[in-house]
Amino acid sequence: MKITQVDLYEVEIPPIPPIARYHPKIYDITLCRVQTDDGLAGWGELQGPRSSAEEQATALVGEDPLALDPYARPDAFTCALLDIAGQAYDIPLHRFFGAQVRDKVPVSYWSCHMEPHETAAEASVGASLGFTNHKLKARSWDIVETVRLMKEVAGADYTIGVDPNTEFALLPNAARLAGELEPFGTVSVFEDPMLKNNLEWYRILREKTHIPIALHLGAPSGVLAALKAECIDYLNLGGSALQVRTVRHRRSAPPGLLAQKSRMPWSSSPFDMRSTDIIRATSMSRVPWSSIRTSPLIIGRAARRPSSVAQRPCPFCETH
Repeated sequence: MKITQVDLYEVEIPPIPPIARYHPKIYDITLCRVQTDDGLAGWGELQGPRSSAEEQATALVGEDPLALDPYARPDAFTCALLDIAGQAYDIPLHRFFGAQVRDKVPVSYWSCHMEPHETAAEASVGASLGFTNHKLKARSWDIVETVRLMKEVAGADYTIGVDPNTEFALLPNAARLAGELEPFGTVSVFEDPMLKNNLEWYRILREKTHIPIALHLGAPSGVLAALKAECIDYLNLGGSALQVRTVRHRRSAPPGLLAQKSRMPWSSSPFDMRSTDIIRATSMSRVPWSSIRTSPLIIGRAARRPSSVAQRPCPFCETH
């Protein structure tokens, strides 16, 4: 099998109207379609312009997609090559990351920094659409009022993931806000409340509040340091597919901790949604939510086309 053509399509994904007021343009993406002489086509994407991927796209033409290491490529091509391999070997994509442990992955609503009444209105929309969790970008000066109004309009069963992107900065401020938020009973996670360079602060904060604490990390060394420090309840695991796979295979953390206390990143795009939820469906047994922050644009594949290599063992899929 040979790659015969790589097509790149620039797409601008608009934010929903309430978010557009604050972020008129979130980002551009480039969809990547890799086609083969066997009639298979794999899709992926990258954040950024088409020009950033043209050179690597050209280099793929003429290569055997099943002989390439998909994890040695940028994520756009990782996804496309795994897509082709899944079709060629007639196996689901989760096999590239581990054994399946769930059939569904819960998804949360998302909103950026907005005025409290605007965020509450978005919570009402999220609840009406059937969401039960809302990931919220938070500011220290109005987060308490925001959570109060969200509970008022969406109810006590509509939980909130508070993510200030380290804006609360120092332990005293984060601890004070956690104490003010905890009585509402709707805050499901406190993600990146403080600067990330002091895991001891996170350990102390975790002892001071019943709100689960999370860190958004990508590098395997940082992930394992946080797990060993026992300073978090959830891990928002970012980074490339290769980094995610590496973290999964690093078992120097306490047995089961990575699987039980890991959370994959919010999904802002088709590849993110597809790949992170595939990984969630494999080895991570406790997963709160994925998040959506743009208009849905999910690339799905309803059926696979069996190929002449379907009976061969896949060289880079997970068997357990």
